[in-house]
Amino acid sequence: EVGGRTAPERARLRNAEIGFVFQFQHLLPEFTTLENVAMPGIIQGMSRSKAMGMAREALELVGLAERLQHRVTTLSGGERQRESTMSL
Repeated sequence: EVGGRTAPERARLRNAEIGFVFQFQHLLPEFTTLENVAMPGIIQGMSRSKAMGMAREALELVGLAERLQHRVTTLSGGERQRESTMSL
């Protein structure tokens, strides 16, 4: 039940417990693939090194190991979709 929670509590719940797969990926073009996937973990308060390590592992699992340092604007639509589902 989330009806009685404050807006910050609901935001923390969405960030920590709920995943979304967007039709149009809302990836940040100024960041690399790795940074985009690590961002939710960093926002959650995870250390940057832990978030980046987990993001690297997640991207390797979906076949994007070779694209870690690429800007998201250089990824294909399918690669972007796989990346957006891997956010920590």
